Amino acid sequence: MKKKDYNIYISYILRIGVSISFILAIVGILLSLKTNNISKIYKYKSIYMFFYINYIQHFTLTSFLFIPIIVLILTPLSRVIFSIFMFQKEKDIKFVYITSFVLLILLISIFIL
Repeated sequence: MKKKDYNIYISYILRIGVSISFILAIVGILLSLKTNNISKIYKYKSIYMFFYINYIQHFTLTSFLFIPIIVLILTPLSRVIFSIFMFQKEKDIKFVYITSFVLLILLISIFIL
């Protein structure tokens, strides 16, 4: 039985994430050059606090400029999630547990730290 090469799908996930982030960054830069009105960046403990608080309360140009960073952070996270399903489909339980632990560490580092 021929084994599927899932590395192609993983490379697509990473390429799409970086491409979307790049396009959003260019759009944000062009908007900031056009308007010359960048709102204040408040000092929060982390970029996540700034993004969640500022973006949810009111959509500003500065919060739009942080969206590409969030997309870049979510790109490897989606790769790890895909890897869990890939290992599950191949019935490689040891790597499912290892990759799930890596996902747990990533989620803790993103949302708590």
